[in-house]
Amino acid sequence: MSWSVLKYGGSSVADSQLWGNIQKEITTKMDQGHRPFLVLSALKNVSNLLEALLHQALAGVHSKAIFQLKELHFQFAAELGVNGELILSGDFDELKHHCETIARLQTITPKLHAQVVAMGEILSTRIAVAYFNNVGIDALWLDARDFLIAENQAEHDPWHHYTSNQCNYRAPLTAQLLGLAENQLGITQGFIAADPAGDTVLLGREGSDTSASYFAARLNASQLEIWTDVPGIFSINPRDVSEARQICEISYANATLLSRAGAKVLHPRALAPVQEKNILTYVKSTKYPELSGTLIHNSVAPLTGVIGMAKEEAVTVIKDFSHGESVLSALMIMGFDQIELEYEQDDVVIMSYRNTEQQQPLDEQLARQFSINIDSGQTLITILGSSDDCRWMEDVNRHLASQYGERVCQCLTNKRQGLMSILTAEHFASELLAQLHVGLIQNRQDNTFGYQWNELTQIV
Repeated sequence: MSWSVLKYGGSSVADSQLWGNIQKEITTKMDQGHRPFLVLSALKNVSNLLEALLHQALAGVHSKAIFQLKELHFQFAAELGVNGELILSGDFDELKHHCETIARLQTITPKLHAQVVAMGEILSTRIAVAYFNNVGIDALWLDARDFLIAENQAEHDPWHHYTSNQCNYRAPLTAQLLGLAENQLGITQGFIAADPAGDTVLLGREGSDTSASYFAARLNASQLEIWTDVPGIFSINPRDVSEARQICEISYANATLLSRAGAKVLHPRALAPVQEKNILTYVKSTKYPELSGTLIHNSVAPLTGVIGMAKEEAVTVIKDFSHGESVLSALMIMGFDQIELEYEQDDVVIMSYRNTEQQQPLDEQLARQFSINIDSGQTLITILGSSDDCRWMEDVNRHLASQYGERVCQCLTNKRQGLMSILTAEHFASELLAQLHVGLIQNRQDNTFGYQWNELTQIV
């Protein structure tokens, strides 16, 4: 019996009306001879509420916020026929204890940050296990921290250690090692892991995709399914451009590049484990499970033209960079992440500030401290297309030069990967993005793309 790992995101998990679809998908997998394994995110927006709770605890005004989180989860549990107060009281006691520690110490350490924010996934999976047991599916709650062990880097960079760590995914897992009985459904948390000392660590915001990929690789699953609020990966975020086109299939490498460039449907680290094991990966819509979504695999025909675009706002650009790893390491310890895209222009570094506990340092301060040419607040627009025929890059360059001139700050390219990035002012980015999508993708007539986003909403 082959494993099938299913990950459901916060929008899916938080909608009680969609749990019938989730249950149906689980039973279908069982009927087809698969052994499903479920990875869940926190309820939608709960991670944000928990990050806000950290600062409320620092000010000693966390009691009301905890009460509101209780009400949110108790109400949701009730909609699923579950007694939330009965199954969640111990977890809320733990959350209260962490908040009292922050109030007493008058500091939010990275370790406490991880302990508090991890509670969202703990709570959602408790409810899920109770729900499935109520509807007749034997389910077992599994603590992801017992199975996903993160790398130990706390001494050098505690912020990334506790909030954006990575795990080994090559050690095999079996039902016996998980403690699952025959035909029992395993349910665990996305986003969280433990370090070698047993401390809770996080895998980066939206890191539940990566958790699911870790489990899929370690279980040697036949497939991984990422269930979300959109039916697949689109040529651009449909919330930015309603004419975004559904991508029918895409390679692991190109899907990873889009996610690194800012596409939000997948976490940038999500695909390496399944790519290594060549595990078929599907991105589908929980609300519209009948739609085919996007298939991610290795056997994809070479690209013709452009397949997708992504946007990353508020990036920090370092030009004429020649300082080496020591400066980059220092910036990362401050809370910056390097955007992992490679360009032929190797003297440019692009970073994004992720530390939610500290204000971003001013450019002037960093320029003096490290003697670097730094500029924050730009938007990075990235276009991904054919690496075999890069004439599309020439077309884009001509279009930018004739229409936009100085409003484009810089163009960066990697012809080997079929990658082109444009740095521009934030106030101009949305207009440029939409116009590039019209010219490069919107009216393409080939098998690369399925429906437009605005057409899908009418079909279903």
